[in-house]
Amino acid sequence: MPKLITFKEMEEIFGLKKNTMTKLYMRGEFIPAVKIGNRNYFKVEELQAWIEKQKDNAKDTL
Repeated sequence: MPKLITFKEMEEIFGLKKNTMTKLYMRGEFIPAVKIGNRNYFKVEELQAWIEKQKDNAKDTL
């Protein structure tokens, strides 16, 4: 079973700002969520891949 984390845990573990991630998610520019009850959870593996992709995209623009 994949490890799931919340926006708050993303902020604590990866240093990603909750407000920024929420905005990206709402615009469809972030990884899909797994909805459990009224909370959104995200797969750690997908988050790590998304972060690496963002780093690669940033390098390409330099």
